[in-house]
Amino acid sequence: MDEETRFTIYTLEVLPDGCSNSQLLKLIKAKSDSGKSPSTTMILRMLRIVSTADRVDGGPVVVHCVSGVGRAGTVILIDVILQRLFANKLTVDLVEIFQQLRNQRASCIQREAQFLFVVASVVDYIGTRYPGRYREKRDKFKEEYRNSITDRKDSAEGKKVPVAS
Repeated sequence: MDEETRFTIYTLEVLPDGCSNSQLLKLIKAKSDSGKSPSTTMILRMLRIVSTADRVDGGPVVVHCVSGVGRAGTVILIDVILQRLFANKLTVDLVEIFQQLRNQRASCIQREAQFLFVVASVVDYIGTRYPGRYREKRDKFKEEYRNSITDRKDSAEGKKVPVAS
């Protein structure tokens, strides 16, 4: 199985005083053994799996990474934007949503590359959902994104994303 499409799913049973309260824990390996970052396709698939999962009592989804702000914030921002697109909101202000998320989760999305990954994921989603539309704009963005990633090589000391005023 291709590592880009592999998800490990665990079910954790909580049994307080003989009562079964089943909680579902989904775990995704965020980096491959080669150290390569996940693709936009992998993140979009993960979000689809989470959104279609049966949740006990409609319980919350918890997203976390080592610090709880960088990669976790990236996944959360992608999900919020896609939810708004699903709600048929014709205009989705990515910067406004980013600022709202930053107000709720300090230092959310720490690097410029993470913010660009959010945009790339949304562009890929639009390309999948509406294959014929916006092709030129999508292709132009994807080329610029690839060049940006190649030029930057996303070092550990990558550019921090400033808090917009």
